Amino acid sequence: MRVSHSRIKTWRRCENQFNYKYVQGLRAKAKNKNLEMGSWIHELLMHFRDGQNWLAHHRKLEAEFNNYFEEEREILGHDMPEQCLRLMRSYIRQYGKSDKKQYTVIDTEMDEIVTLPNGLEVNVIIDLIVEDRKGGLWGWDYKTRTNFDPKDLILLDPQYSLYYDAMELMGYTPLRGFVVDEIRKKAPTVPKVLARGGLSKAKNIDTDTWTYMAAIREQGEDPEDYADILAHIAANQKDRFYRRTYIPKDPPVLKAVRRELITSANEIRRAAKGNHHYTRSVDKSCIWGCDYRDLCIIELHGGDTSLMKRQSFTTREMKDV
Repeated sequence: MRVSHSRIKTWRRCENQFNYKYVQGLRAKAKNKNLEMGSWIHELLMHFRDGQNWLAHHRKLEAEFNNYFEEEREILGHDMPEQCLRLMRSYIRQYGKSDKKQYTVIDTEMDEIVTLPNGLEVNVIIDLIVEDRKGGLWGWDYKTRTNFDPKDLILLDPQYSLYYDAMELMGYTPLRGFVVDEIRKKAPTVPKVLARGGLSKAKNIDTDTWTYMAAIREQGEDPEDYADILAHIAANQKDRFYRRTYIPKDPPVLKAVRRELITSANEIRRAAKGNHHYTRSVDKSCIWGCDYRDLCIIELHGGDTSLMKRQSFTTREMKDV
């Protein structure tokens, strides 16, 4: 049997969502702003880490975006290309030079099937593997977020513990840990130009020092006149748009995650063999985190969803469920 972190996570989140996504193979046709922006930023990051021209790739993605239907661009936001560009530039200013000094890229965009000692096949997708200056290896993952969750949730995420086993089975040793870079899906705000001249010094501006300084230079202003607001921004920009978390390799955690993985995989296996009733798990994430909410509501009330499935979803065969 083959599983992946996303399958396990979906199963634990809601069996009915798992049914729609992995049993019926339904994929929403409508473009999703969060997914599209996350994918855009991820592609730029991979080009950057591979030493390729990420800016040229951004222009290619922007040209594709401009060929979307007007309705699609309206859903995604006409400023998405600019937002992605400014986020990428700010990320490079934040980490680019220091990462180049500390790490050497070994592999990028790994998508492998690993067989665990118990015979379970796991689909492993890792954004980056790097080597530090002491010869230790680190897995690396990028996450785009609307807002940052408490850091404890990252440390509890079983994804990275699962990937430790997989990476070591693939021969990546000595493995030190995992690095998670979270990127907020909102570019730093460009300060407003005031009618009387100069830039706004509003203390609640949601920006970073690089973006504010760029606006100062563009307007031909004197940075000394903005020393107070720049100091305020610098004191409040940490973990505002980007947050990096190092997750150490912890044997007790690995053991617990491995046991839970096997339990969930066995539940999925049993459901696939029999006439399983996929139960619903309802919480606030149904509103913003599920493409199948309307299907779920209609079926709950005994309605016919066949027309909605044909009009709003594509279907693909899921051979590894």
